[in-house]
Amino acid sequence: MRCILFVCGILAVAACGREKGVSGTGGPGVVLGVSDGGDAGFDLGRIAGADGGADAGADAGWNVPMADAGSGGADAGPEVPLAGVWQVTGSDGLGNYAGQVELVPDADAGGYGYTRVVQYLGATVEDGGALWWVWQGVASAAGQNVAVNIPLQIADFISQRGTLSRTTADQVPVQVVGTLTRGPGTVSGSYGGPHLAATETWTAWAHSGATPIFALDEHLQQLNGPIDPTTKAALWATYASFFALPAVAPYVNTPAFQAGIHSELIDRTDYDFYQANPGAIRVVNKVVDPISTEETALRAQAFKWSLVGKAAFIDEDLVLNFVDPVTGLVDDENRSPIEDGSLWSGCYVASQALRYGATGDPTALTNIETTMASLATLVEITGDPTQFARELRPTDPSNETGGWIAGTGQFAGIDWLTGGNNDCFKGVILGLATGYGTLCDPVLPGQQVLCQRVQADVKSLADKLALAQPHGGDRLLAQWLADDVVGGLTYDLNLAEEWNLQASDVQNAGFQKVDIITADWSGTNLTCLEYICMYLLSQKASIPGTNAQGLIVQGIDTMQSNFHQFRLGLWSVLFATLSHAPLASSADDARWRLRELSAPKPTAVIDHRVNAGFTMSPFPTAPWKNDWTTSDRTQSLVGYPMFEINIEDYAWKDSALAYSQNTSGGRQPEADYLLAYWLGRSLGLFSPTE
Repeated sequence: MRCILFVCGILAVAACGREKGVSGTGGPGVVLGVSDGGDAGFDLGRIAGADGGADAGADAGWNVPMADAGSGGADAGPEVPLAGVWQVTGSDGLGNYAGQVELVPDADAGGYGYTRVVQYLGATVEDGGALWWVWQGVASAAGQNVAVNIPLQIADFISQRGTLSRTTADQVPVQVVGTLTRGPGTVSGSYGGPHLAATETWTAWAHSGATPIFALDEHLQQLNGPIDPTTKAALWATYASFFALPAVAPYVNTPAFQAGIHSELIDRTDYDFYQANPGAIRVVNKVVDPISTEETALRAQAFKWSLVGKAAFIDEDLVLNFVDPVTGLVDDENRSPIEDGSLWSGCYVASQALRYGATGDPTALTNIETTMASLATLVEITGDPTQFARELRPTDPSNETGGWIAGTGQFAGIDWLTGGNNDCFKGVILGLATGYGTLCDPVLPGQQVLCQRVQADVKSLADKLALAQPHGGDRLLAQWLADDVVGGLTYDLNLAEEWNLQASDVQNAGFQKVDIITADWSGTNLTCLEYICMYLLSQKASIPGTNAQGLIVQGIDTMQSNFHQFRLGLWSVLFATLSHAPLASSADDARWRLRELSAPKPTAVIDHRVNAGFTMSPFPTAPWKNDWTTSDRTQSLVGYPMFEINIEDYAWKDSALAYSQNTSGGRQPEADYLLAYWLGRSLGLFSPTE
């Protein structure tokens, strides 16, 4: 069992085990899915083959290497010590299993630390994953008798799956008790707990190796320091109505809430295991039921891939399941438009342009052509050059409401959504800039018509789009792209003028700040896309008499100093490669954030509040909006790994302290992974084989 300790000033808050603070005993009535008479007591969902194999012997599929046998062995006498590694075979309601048990002397535990790692011989879960189970607890010996106690967590971070749900009663761990007896070179006995009965035998004792048979790999990384009393008093008064909200009030009087020290959970447990066993599902210190196996599968689907393997899967999956065959934009799995689909579609085009630059794969060119044409349609379909469309969909005459308008002429058969805004504009500009640079500079065979079309659209954006006419970041990007794509003295002068007006903000990233733990999280992503676009444009369309690229890098430096502790993923790629003084942690953050993203994205009901160790943050997100009584602005005191967050359409825009999301309605696209991965590849951060 792990024990995470973090310090809030003079306050120490311990969260022991995977329970993140859960403690206690008991839990009658909790169903584990194993039994003493063949009746598991509940429907195990997608668990199959529960009868196990006919032979649970050591050669029946177990592939964990034994430690050095030393002087022990299967025929050793009673003098064999208890501490060490034992080979174990046994059976329970899930079937036969084989594996290892390790006992390590532990004075604090009053005996031994106990770890058991077993694989079921024939049982599978989550559509074919080989089922493994890890228990960690304590053991004690009295004469030839060995007693074992293992707490197994029930509620963690998924609140519901089908008809199975977690309740407050599930916040107390189940206690499994083992009663075993030592014999000549063996230990044998049984385990019991609520709806659980198992019998097993240990043989072939060996000394423990240099590394344990299993170890948790996790820690909390602090995100902010103590809040000085004056600032705290002012903030607590300001947020009084936030504290009174039903979602927040239960946590207000807890020491952790009052201290306001936020942390991020860095959890890399079982990464190496899944790299070596990509077809496994290894439940760790939890009961086995459909929710715990789904929670485990999210980790497995994140950690089993290499970075390049995950990119290859997502590149293919996105084309097959998410790019609408009529509109060319990126939708959800149900072919329904997603919020800000134009933004994520632009990011997708950029990912494919970077992919082609890194690999020369012609498939990327086809993907660019399809979706860049849809970005051009966003600009043209409105018939009004002062506005652009927010989204597209195949025509639905029965539902021309809510801002949807039927396209006409060459766009008959496509509906467009009004409300193209600042956010969507960043995607359109990024996609057109990177797509044009790949297909049209120089013009590739067969692309002349599309390139001419994009030239006209870029000119229209720079000259007429209302959003890009006031001085600011949007105008800078529009004029810069027009200077690259269209050229001419007019755009040279316009670009130079706008750069002079915006250079200070670019250099100082003046529009993104952290206030203790709050930030404009969506805005940090938009700023990142701006910097990527500006950096790429600066390589093609320089601004005479300026050091534009140098100031862009200085802006990245500023963002790194303000935000590096949040492991922002996409920003981490820029911090690790373009900063003047990259932090050693930035490359690690970028790499692990991508490793943490599950592929495919989950369709799960995630809510960390089901875990007894959860604490709400005392700070609302986006507090400057002052709308927390009418909009949900809650966030967690702890940030979680990506596979526990349940990302919707785009990971890098979400709060670093998100704690709940319901995507059970259908899978979401992963242009977020592709953009970060292929950007990292193009900047030399990731090797082609990792």
